[in-house]
Amino acid sequence: MKDLQSMLKVAKRLGFSTATVYVQLYDLYRKQRKRQGHFHDGRYWVRMPYEDFPRMFPELPADAVSEILGELEDKGLLRMVHYGSLSWYAINRISRRVV
Repeated sequence: MKDLQSMLKVAKRLGFSTATVYVQLYDLYRKQRKRQGHFHDGRYWVRMPYEDFPRMFPELPADAVSEILGELEDKGLLRMVHYGSLSWYAINRISRRVV
């Protein structure tokens, strides 16, 4: 996210924990897009083992992170694809329609 105000808007729409996970993945996605790496099916993908999430979010229980990822996918903000122990994530930008 570019600034604190943007983060606060996302947190207001999604809730703090969900916004924290979304913003972290979105920042990784932006870096991937900037490097123009892992472009498939018309979108950029972030590769991350599921085991990395507890290290990224030590304050959140693993089951909470799993629920958040599912919630983001249900809202259309995240697309997940799993290959063995690796997961790939494509991020969609948040829009006004997401509440």
